[in-house]
Amino acid sequence: MKTLFEQELRDLFGDGTIVHKPIFIGRTCFGTLGGDLRVRIEFDDPAVLRNYDSLSVKVINRLSGLVDHIDLPIVDLIGRKMIPDNPNFPDGVAPHIWIYNGTVEWYGYKPNAADRAAIRSTVAQYLNMFREPFLEPVKIHPSSPKRKQRDSISR
Repeated sequence: MKTLFEQELRDLFGDGTIVHKPIFIGRTCFGTLGGDLRVRIEFDDPAVLRNYDSLSVKVINRLSGLVDHIDLPIVDLIGRKMIPDNPNFPDGVAPHIWIYNGTVEWYGYKPNAADRAAIRSTVAQYLNMFREPFLEPVKIHPSSPKRKQRDSISR
């Protein structure tokens, strides 16, 4: 049986484009970045016990250990969310998963497709810092002004 944590991580990273070869266990997603680099992404509750309000993203070298780590508060990624027809949250709610009376669920607001895209984008930007770069040579066409300027200078 999949937990809500696992389902959310599958929705975010299950296609393998951001985290290659993803594996999901509980509230954690494991995968590869290339070479000896691995990634571990999990819902974390750094401030309030059983209120999972951030994603912890770790880049790990499988031979030498932790390379880098970042905590991404969900509210920083998608903002506070208004809950229509609910006077208890006049300023909106900071999205998070909580465990209450043995039930795991989103508290007040469940992220939509646009929210998930924002989360994916931020995690991808972070992880791209650790991927092997694929450099392509800069091509300068003979008609390029920079090329003409170099030719005139070298004469």
